[in-house]
Amino acid sequence: MLGVFLSYMSKIIESLKKYHWDTPVIIAVSGGLDSVVLLDALYQSHPQQAIVIAHVNYHLRAESDQDAAFVAQLAEKYHAQLVVKDFQNNNPSGIEGRARDFRYEFFEELAQQYHSQTVLVAHHADDQVETILLNLIRGGQLSQLTGMSAVRDKVLRPLLDYYRQDLFDYAQQQQLTWREDETNFDASYTARNAIRQNILPALSELNSGAKRHILDFAGQIANQEQLMNQQIQLFLPQLEEDWTKVPEDWLYPTLRYWLTEKGFYRLKNQQLMAIGRLLKNWQKPSGYIDLGEDWQFHKTYQKICLKKKAKKSKKAQENLSVMLKLNQWNFLTDKPLCWSNQQPKGYEHMIKLPSLPGVNHLFLRSFKSADRLAIKGGSKAVRRVLIDAKIPLENRHHALVLTASDNKILGVRLPNGKWQMSQDSSAQANQDSTWLVW
Repeated sequence: MLGVFLSYMSKIIESLKKYHWDTPVIIAVSGGLDSVVLLDALYQSHPQQAIVIAHVNYHLRAESDQDAAFVAQLAEKYHAQLVVKDFQNNNPSGIEGRARDFRYEFFEELAQQYHSQTVLVAHHADDQVETILLNLIRGGQLSQLTGMSAVRDKVLRPLLDYYRQDLFDYAQQQQLTWREDETNFDASYTARNAIRQNILPALSELNSGAKRHILDFAGQIANQEQLMNQQIQLFLPQLEEDWTKVPEDWLYPTLRYWLTEKGFYRLKNQQLMAIGRLLKNWQKPSGYIDLGEDWQFHKTYQKICLKKKAKKSKKAQENLSVMLKLNQWNFLTDKPLCWSNQQPKGYEHMIKLPSLPGVNHLFLRSFKSADRLAIKGGSKAVRRVLIDAKIPLENRHHALVLTASDNKILGVRLPNGKWQMSQDSSAQANQDSTWLVW
């Protein structure tokens, strides 16, 4: 039996020796078996390595402060720098997710503070199996059934090839001590605990290799995902430029990959389906889907993008009304504008208008839903003019209409700076004229 212990101990230490770090290593240490073994193995394999221990005191158990004190002793034993951060729990619902986010934000802060490119966490093979089953039960994307990545950005999980029993054997041989979290043995405490205490033992009774087989299937899925991603890479340049050029069978996988690359790792299947419905809704050339955290997916004809939710600062624009007096420049809009009865010279932009006898001023105002623009053979709603001009939905409130004193619309200034004039406001060759200049 001693030979077995030594075998696992040497394997874990040797597996860590293949890594080389030039900067301090951040290591997450809770005080439990897993992190204590990882800390010891790191120290044994890299005795000269600068180590920074990161510990989160969640204050969720009466023993939390004792856990923190124990980790402080470990830091002294292994000559490591210790940083402790307190988690403030104001809402018991969704605490697992919030605690996880808090933990990884803490790790990133430390990595920046110590200029480190490596954060070690002690997840092992049993954790991986539990994660895969949790994701399967909760539903989501197929890629989530591959479990946790061994390397993701700065986070490294060097113990994923070892089971909890392997770590226990290592600790026994090294005569290590650790803190036990009694809540881990309560199957009613979390869904993960229920899987650990009830589901996995039952599966192992059916087949002693159940955990290994689950990991094997996850590996097969990961290989298939890698093959798919290689093909998806070919479609990514087309997706943002003109998403309609992506083959229909590859649209959803490419969208999912693109969104993940943009940082949306927890995209729900319903959100992806809603995006698909928006894209395929040819009656709605522009639109958006909320992705949460103030982000939106936007479609504008053949183009897609991600945008922060627009702040509701458009009210001032919606109420804009500017008087244009004849032969006077107006600087109240974003571009200086002049209505003149003298033919301008040397200006890059001008529009010829009828003379409008008896009218000595025009109005430039925000468009209203009832506004219509005269066209050949009838009229068209200004809203429709904006749609036909392919103005994105979120920019349409910037459109302005030019009216005479009788509120008759002479033209529409589009948010892109172009003008579309009324059929009735076109000056005839033999008429006296006025000009709109900018």
